Amino acid sequence: MTSSLLDATPTQSYSAPVTHRLPNGLTIVTQQMPVEAVSLNVWLNVGSAMEPDGINGMAHFLEHMIFKGTAQLPSGEFERRIEERGAVTNAATSQDYTYYYITTAPHDLRNSLPCKSRWC
Repeated sequence: MTSSLLDATPTQSYSAPVTHRLPNGLTIVTQQMPVEAVSLNVWLNVGSAMEPDGINGMAHFLEHMIFKGTAQLPSGEFERRIEERGAVTNAATSQDYTYYYITTAPHDLRNSLPCKSRWC
């Protein structure tokens, strides 16, 4: 792996990120890179700093609950479907934001998104 990084030609270029803002306020950032993977990230402007003392930890709790299943998708099924394709998914909560992501092969993205959209 290291040798392939060292052998990379300096002429390989990465595109600059492009930001699009939809009328509903959703911001989409895209960037093309010379890799055979695609990563979808959903970032929410909610984190622990926005929580009153009475519900401290709620953003982090809800982050975990999104992986616990729905009426249509039993607990653990989402991860199983993602991981059987060799993809990865995870989430994190900070004081300022909560985010979720899926990284997968481009040809598997279409099959991964319906799983995620059931919770979004």
